[in-house]
Amino acid sequence: MKITTIARLSGLFWALAFFLSLGTIPPLEIERLEAMVFGLFSLLPLILCGRPLGARVMAAPRVGGLMLGLWLLATVSCAWSVAPPISLIYLGIFCCLPATVLAVLIADPAVRQGFLQSALVCAGIVVLGLAVWALVQIFFMPEHLVYGQVRDPFSNPNIFAALLSLGFFTALAMALQADGKGSARLLMAAAFIILCAFVAMAGKAASMLLFAGVAIWLAVSWRAIFPAHWKSLASMAAGLIMVEGLIANLPGRASLLSSMGGLVEGNVTSSLARLDLWRATWAMIAKHPWTGAGYRSFFLVYPSERLPGEIYSGGFMAHNDPLQLWAEIGVMGPILFYAIGLGVFYRFIRFWREGAAAGTMKASVLALFLGCSAFVAHSHVDFPFYAMPTMMVFGLVLAWLLAKTDIEAKATPLDFMAGWPRALQGVAVAGPVMAIVMVFTPIMLGEYQTGRAEQAMQRGDMQGFGRAVNAANKIGWGMNDRPYLQATRVPMGILETRGARLGQEEQMKLFQQVDSLLNRAQDRNAMMAGVWYQRGLLVRAVSPAVVPSGYPEEAACFARAMAINPLYLPARLALADIYEKRGDKKKTLEVLAAGVAWPYTSYDSYAYLDRTETLAKALHRDDLLPVIAQARERQKSRLPVGE
Repeated sequence: MKITTIARLSGLFWALAFFLSLGTIPPLEIERLEAMVFGLFSLLPLILCGRPLGARVMAAPRVGGLMLGLWLLATVSCAWSVAPPISLIYLGIFCCLPATVLAVLIADPAVRQGFLQSALVCAGIVVLGLAVWALVQIFFMPEHLVYGQVRDPFSNPNIFAALLSLGFFTALAMALQADGKGSARLLMAAAFIILCAFVAMAGKAASMLLFAGVAIWLAVSWRAIFPAHWKSLASMAAGLIMVEGLIANLPGRASLLSSMGGLVEGNVTSSLARLDLWRATWAMIAKHPWTGAGYRSFFLVYPSERLPGEIYSGGFMAHNDPLQLWAEIGVMGPILFYAIGLGVFYRFIRFWREGAAAGTMKASVLALFLGCSAFVAHSHVDFPFYAMPTMMVFGLVLAWLLAKTDIEAKATPLDFMAGWPRALQGVAVAGPVMAIVMVFTPIMLGEYQTGRAEQAMQRGDMQGFGRAVNAANKIGWGMNDRPYLQATRVPMGILETRGARLGQEEQMKLFQQVDSLLNRAQDRNAMMAGVWYQRGLLVRAVSPAVVPSGYPEEAACFARAMAINPLYLPARLALADIYEKRGDKKKTLEVLAAGVAWPYTSYDSYAYLDRTETLAKALHRDDLLPVIAQARERQKSRLPVGE
């Protein structure tokens, strides 16, 4: 089989990995695993079918070196992460971005071209399909919309918009380099469909960045663009106005004009929420400014720093990728992030000033550069570098941009390998990729088994629960915290149902068994509120004589769980129960009232608010009643109650 054929097949597998990363078919854990494995394995031919590493074509540019540094820093941060298994799981996903860029940069030109052609076309078809699906939802399936916005298959419309923005600029670049008018028109039509779907997202920041990029592109390259494409561009503008007009007149839809109008009128709820997120992120950074808390640990640490007034976000992302990198992997994270950006900018400027490329080619490269620039700028108010589909597509487009601007006379070759046998060189370069797959795969499969255990427990299938918990622990090398916490349910169930009838020795054995499991879970995830909640229940379930000297008291355990995560409602209710049993109603109300401002994600919150309101009335705390009423209305907007 020819090398170029292998390269095209590799591009096809890469596009398949991108499709799987969208998570359109459950279970998500297996899809992410398949996406990562397919994505990384698809890069191996680029590495193994290249020329010797001492040759120019196998030397990575300086930008590649900086990206490798960021990759290594994220990897090393797993060693001191507050939850190493979580960091390792998401590190496997992150690897798809730098691995794609570096593999393309060091590849033989023929292999590189075949891979890029295949991957760009196939991934473009997927993005075009997503654009069509978005338009179908906005016009014909309003039940899929959330607050009038398109999200499916993403959980966040801004990430969907970031992907479509990158797809739009890439389609423009491909149209300018297409062979023949027919291909160019098809690509322009694809760009138009993607742009229409992008407008349907009604995203403010993404829209401002995209239209600013288009304005720059037209202003700089209009002489090269208009002679051949003015009809397509004019049709695109007219069609866009028509589509926006149709969306604006559909009930229950959020149009781009209304979204921008709300911003002008001062509707800045999302902006205020981001400011609260960033303040809390700065507090996280202040605790670990040099090393961070570990890659992708933000959602674990954020609850302890969350401001009570921040009621809009789920608390999973900082909505500012450089800031989140600082909180997670230390100060060198944003430094390397911006260094890579400056390196790409410098490389593009050198290419532009060289003037060797024709006008159409320069306009095409400018479109790629502006698309990547808009993506990076967007990352300062959202999290496109933390979503696998956007990370993968950005890595591919960036690799194409760097390949197009390759005019360097100097590079950064791996000279120390120049004298090695070719097979050994390939193993040395491919080895890290294979190592990632070998580490990531069992951890991800363990996560999948953990989910199966949870489902079995909900069905009441205790045998299936036990098998899945054991499989999760065995397959995942015992690195995941959740199987240990799940395994406590059986001995805890015995203590809670029959503890009073058990002898002290039997209680002691069960206590030690549960405590050992909780210690292992805590070692693997120091920010798990559920561990401390279970400790409190454990102390409650046994006689005082069984509890070792110096072991935290029941109330202290629940308080510790609340300190880790104030939104952990079971711990708050359990602590309130302690004071209520003691007859201390004021302290009970104090514990309950302190949590009223938090945005809960469980329907148990309604019963909690009712309980707080009843106690406030009994103690004549009328000052709390308006606050509780506001909290109840806020919960209804987040968790609607059926009539």
